[in-house]
Amino acid sequence: MEARSALSGAQQTSGQYLHLLGLSALNAYYMDRRGLTSVQLVSDFAAIALGAITFLFAVGVRLLLSNLSFYGIGMVWLLVSYPFYDELRYRKLSKLEGARLDEIEATRGSRTIALDSITRAVLGGRTLSVYRGGRRPQARLNLLVEDDKRQAAILTLESNLGGRLVRPKTHRTLAYVLRPGPLVAIIFLISQAILVTAAVAPFFSGEQELYTTLWNSQRQTFQEASLFLQYWSIFSNNLGVALSGTVPAFGQFFLFVASYNTGRVIQVISIQASLPPQDVVAVLYLSPHSFLEELSYPLFSVLWIYYWSRGDRYTIHELAIRRRRNSVKVLVILAEFTLLLAVAALFEVAEPLLGLGGLLLWIPVGAGAVYLFWRSRMHRYTERN
Repeated sequence: MEARSALSGAQQTSGQYLHLLGLSALNAYYMDRRGLTSVQLVSDFAAIALGAITFLFAVGVRLLLSNLSFYGIGMVWLLVSYPFYDELRYRKLSKLEGARLDEIEATRGSRTIALDSITRAVLGGRTLSVYRGGRRPQARLNLLVEDDKRQAAILTLESNLGGRLVRPKTHRTLAYVLRPGPLVAIIFLISQAILVTAAVAPFFSGEQELYTTLWNSQRQTFQEASLFLQYWSIFSNNLGVALSGTVPAFGQFFLFVASYNTGRVIQVISIQASLPPQDVVAVLYLSPHSFLEELSYPLFSVLWIYYWSRGDRYTIHELAIRRRRNSVKVLVILAEFTLLLAVAALFEVAEPLLGLGGLLLWIPVGAGAVYLFWRSRMHRYTERN
């Protein structure tokens, strides 16, 4: 009784007001003593129209980046369309805010999952998955109630579901590894290990001829181009690789394949220059542009983790502030990573012209690293306080 009275909107009468409990990608969820009521936030027609319009942008990106994979195009499409989709969701939520139960149930696209029909509910962190028999959840939502009401909502779920509500514990080590920072470091180290191994390991049958032809063709085209075209060739190629790496699950595979190809090309360069491949790898790591490029790829690769894991975790009040929406934050982060690749391409063009003076470019790289470290510390301090 204490849990039920604590949660605002948990009354039986259909005229009572309800408060938003959580969001999924398509629906908003409200809870009363009978169960969960979901409302579709964006109509099918609006979703199709939005997808068609934003797809034109993805096609334009594909025309600029010829080496962008099919999966990379889909990821660009998704990242661009989601902020507009968020806007449509917010407008629908604004109309529903403060609505009564009978009004919500009368809304087109609404449905109710009775608490008595739920066979199992899994609450992992802030994510609630609801099952009514079978392996597929009937609903999966992120809890969005404010901190002062969250515990009351959980108590209400516990009192109504009893042993059907499961709260699994996440292993601390796994939770730490899946954080963006450690995951970037892990992907970076694995990709570099693949690169170095491919640079020093013997070629398989037919590989040397294949990569030699590829390198000679690229080198000739690159040397005949102007400085601007050289810059654009480097930047567009690297950006295509990076965007392909953002694809969930497959992105890391694309990144590791690109690392392997880079290592094989390095070995071809060492053979043509009559140098040990280890020396060429050492020169590569002494170049500031190499560090920026190789770091950018895992940064892009973990972008989808931030996007998927936090995409719906904001209250209606946070959703009202566009700059605080995670869909907008991801686009800002994507622009920052793209700028990092643009600077790396500029350094790669400038380093041969500067000779040993190119090592001075480590100064702005170091200053940028210090700034980013300071900003991340300030961000964590702000979140804790």
